[in-house]
Amino acid sequence: MQSEIYYSLTAGLLTSWQDLWDRSDSGHLFNSPAWFLACRSVFNYSMLAILAVYRNSALVAVLPLVQTRKWGIKCFIPPGNQYLDRSSLLLLERDPLITGELLIKLKELRNVYLSETPEIHKSLFSSDPCMKIFFSSVGWILPLQPDPYRFLNSKHKKQIRKVISADPDGFRLETSAGSFADILPVILDIERRSTKKSEHKEVFSQPAIARLFNLIDQYRPGTILVNLLYYRNRPVSYQVGFASHGTYHCYQIAFLAEYAHLIPGRILLYQSLQTSMNCNFHTLDFSRGTNRYKKDFTPHSYTQFTVIYSSHLWIRAWWSLTITVFNYLQSRPGLFNITRVLKLKFV
Repeated sequence: MQSEIYYSLTAGLLTSWQDLWDRSDSGHLFNSPAWFLACRSVFNYSMLAILAVYRNSALVAVLPLVQTRKWGIKCFIPPGNQYLDRSSLLLLERDPLITGELLIKLKELRNVYLSETPEIHKSLFSSDPCMKIFFSSVGWILPLQPDPYRFLNSKHKKQIRKVISADPDGFRLETSAGSFADILPVILDIERRSTKKSEHKEVFSQPAIARLFNLIDQYRPGTILVNLLYYRNRPVSYQVGFASHGTYHCYQIAFLAEYAHLIPGRILLYQSLQTSMNCNFHTLDFSRGTNRYKKDFTPHSYTQFTVIYSSHLWIRAWWSLTITVFNYLQSRPGLFNITRVLKLKFV
């Protein structure tokens, strides 16, 4: 095994990284070259460090990191800030020799803050005294075979079918993998009049995020898949997600608040499951966060963690304190907006 830290992205490394992503079963948007390139352009990171592991001169692991500050401490993090949904680590296979080599190289960076690390990689970091592991998030996942509706209870099925049958020609679902810039105005119109707006959870209304998605679409056309639900020819709900390696990663969903009585969010999810199967997806990833819609459709969840590394005890202690307090605030619904402000200012 050989390993390197690259402080610039060369054309050769980019090609090898894309080839590894195409071949790896662990590939998703957030460890892809497209995500890295888009984030670098939007967030203007001052420095990057790409950890690479080779076996017989072939790239077998990549961990792209960028330099910023976390709770006031300069460190390396995965690109994407609070919009990162999964780990940026990309592996050809789960080989302890590969991850061990990666860990050795990681320690050459002074301070590292790895968000959304999957549970299967916890053991990689748990034995080092200079590393600490904290809860980060819970995500929800639905295996679509053999029946994507098998976990939806009869009460909710009846509720959805009753609304649809009351106006059989009223609802229409359209799926688009075309230009994201073309469909963005429709998404913005829905988001601005959705419950996300009233709860201060809007995403695409932020110019930087709209630009991020437009760049992803340019770097990797066809990755962004949008489902739009129409009611009587008016778009009332959207679902924005990413397609990769047989998985549809549902990133954001919203609906017009004035149509809440028609449960458009549930109907969109219900109808899009069959669309996902028609597109040959085997898995629907509902992404981070827990709400009643996700739990209605699937009982399967996964846990992700934040891994911190520093050779300085005081930095580990400071990060440990801030993460503990932040997780406490985030677990209290009444304090949710405080955590949103803290994320924007310091995380």
